[in-house]
Amino acid sequence: MVIVGAPSIHNPAWTVVSDGRPTANIEEDRLHRVKNRFGLIGRDGDVNVLAGWDYVLDAAGISQRDVDAVAFGFNPSAIYQDGAFDVRHEQHHQERVFVQQALLLHALRRRGWRGKTYYVRHHLAHAASVYLCSPYEAAAIITVDGWGESETISVCRGSGNQIRTIAAVPLPNSIGEIYTRLTTKLGWGMDDAGKTMALAAYGTRPANSPRLVVSSMTDDLHIDSSRALEFVESLPIRTAAEPLGKIHIDAAAYIQNELETVMLSLAEWAYRKTGCADLCLSGGVALNCVANGRLQKESKFRSVFAQPACGDSGIPMGAALTIHYHLNPTAPRYVLREPYLGKPYSREDYACALSGHTSREYSDSHSLNAVVANLLAAGKVVARFSDKSELGPRALGNRSILADPRRKEMRDRLNLVVKRRESFRPFAPSVLAEYATKYFDIEGASPFMLMASRIRADRYDAIPAVAHVDGTARIQTVARENNASFYDLIDEFRLATGVPLLINTSFNVAGEPMVESPDQAVQCFDAADLDALALGLFLVERRDARRRDSARGISGPYNGR
Repeated sequence: MVIVGAPSIHNPAWTVVSDGRPTANIEEDRLHRVKNRFGLIGRDGDVNVLAGWDYVLDAAGISQRDVDAVAFGFNPSAIYQDGAFDVRHEQHHQERVFVQQALLLHALRRRGWRGKTYYVRHHLAHAASVYLCSPYEAAAIITVDGWGESETISVCRGSGNQIRTIAAVPLPNSIGEIYTRLTTKLGWGMDDAGKTMALAAYGTRPANSPRLVVSSMTDDLHIDSSRALEFVESLPIRTAAEPLGKIHIDAAAYIQNELETVMLSLAEWAYRKTGCADLCLSGGVALNCVANGRLQKESKFRSVFAQPACGDSGIPMGAALTIHYHLNPTAPRYVLREPYLGKPYSREDYACALSGHTSREYSDSHSLNAVVANLLAAGKVVARFSDKSELGPRALGNRSILADPRRKEMRDRLNLVVKRRESFRPFAPSVLAEYATKYFDIEGASPFMLMASRIRADRYDAIPAVAHVDGTARIQTVARENNASFYDLIDEFRLATGVPLLINTSFNVAGEPMVESPDQAVQCFDAADLDALALGLFLVERRDARRRDSARGISGPYNGR
């Protein structure tokens, strides 16, 4: 059975689920080159997310005739609290969601698709997106985001192929929405919460800041965020051109501290109420790797699991999985270990994209990796484009910019020259799984770059470029069985330098989505201050030493290559 998960209006994406296994995924922003898109309808009133429908069908090797059902991760029949606050709030915001879903469905019907349509509650889709592809037979599931139809936090228990909601916190109390409010107060976009998280490590919580009230010691779960919201609303609005001051930095520290406290309280309550040993995390707040790292380290749960697209770009996968197991309750489960669900590209695609560039083609990935490792060891910054793109917003080796973590100055070069972004933002290390505990105070694996852990004191000076100001790093553990070629590249770097990890950041420049196609990769390479590009089995090295004052960006839409 083939079910396609349809996009949410926030971070729209498409996912194909075939017999319970996710087989293709794409975020629309990577095709249209508009980062963090919102909505399914353009200014002209036409549906503008059908490029993703075409892409995932092509990636899965199917036609629309093969699609049995489409699943939305927002249920129009659910009760929506009138007048709920929201950064993006309109007078009839809920009607806008429903209308856009209806227009998208109408567009698919006009294309000739005649399958069934299902609607899944937003938080259930979030919970399903992580639990139904987790390695657990039973687990507690905590979902925290801005809002669903009416809930902002939910705690569920997964058992077998079933998910049961135990408790939910309704609007208007939302830690996710308050975090977004503060992020926009700091002069950034609503999807820039990662900047707030990074900035928080430089600040100190203000003495007069209020606590969110979390009542979790009883059978019921209650959260009162009203005083915290009032505090955030009282802060002055910073313009993008205004320098960050102490008030901004301390405000970031405040909201991050509150978020971590709430998550730990929720974990304590969920552990007690579900009786489960393992925890699944979902919702946009699950992208907060600092909070996740504390849960992994400090909660009573044996292990913590989150999948790469735990925000709204994962809603289509969760909605499709929910319907699959609703219709096939005894079907076997698929565990998500390899998050590479983009379409494959051919040698011809790579060669065509490199037309006009001097490149060398290698016979196999190991030969190429040995050369790239030596370039990295020599201080070069190398972009890597390999095979299928990653699920979710993190670069996990196939759409990555890589560099040497031993060089302290590399962080500033990457931030200010290559990525052209704020200087305070840290970079993640991708480390060979078997060496992770030798360099980081980490318990368990972190294959999707969703856990922050402290760097061990005796290793700090060896890898200064991945150390945040608080001594932590957002880690990706890389196992050979999950991405053999990327593992081999890191291992070649280890053989050359003695260090089994690389700086890994997404293959894009500031304001652009991650590259998806070979053409986009070459355009980004031409625009950014990169020393080399590994594209499939091709390698292009920049021979000039000039540094660009600004990145031109990638203006062209996705063209299939």
